[in-house]
Amino acid sequence: MSKKPLRKTVGDLMSTVLVSLRQTDRVSTAAREMTLSAIRHLPVVDEKGHLVGLVSSTDVVAAVGHKADAEIGTIMARDLYTVRRDSPAERAAATMIDQKLNALPVVGAGGELVGIITATDFLVVAYQALTG
Repeated sequence: MSKKPLRKTVGDLMSTVLVSLRQTDRVSTAAREMTLSAIRHLPVVDEKGHLVGLVSSTDVVAAVGHKADAEIGTIMARDLYTVRRDSPAERAAATMIDQKLNALPVVGAGGELVGIITATDFLVVAYQALTG
């Protein structure tokens, strides 16, 4: 008997409790937030909550030694892949695999940040599927 594939949306898996930054926040602030929240990606938003960038722990570690006082806007990724809440989860997973991404910001119709989906979110699904 073959199993039917899971039909989940990004909204079923994403995190909605978010820590985000502004472009003018300092690299040292990002390092502190990542450590306190035990996260590896921080979305960067403008004053209206629209996604403008993403900073990873790799970006922060690379900058901390010589740019700890630099603004996040100088190290963040700006050309981002994003996904919508109602997108099929398998499409988000495929994008992450194809582009070698560990996180995808989730945006609403107006570009506002509504969540983030990470490789860890997919590992939880895999673990649940493997353990029943």
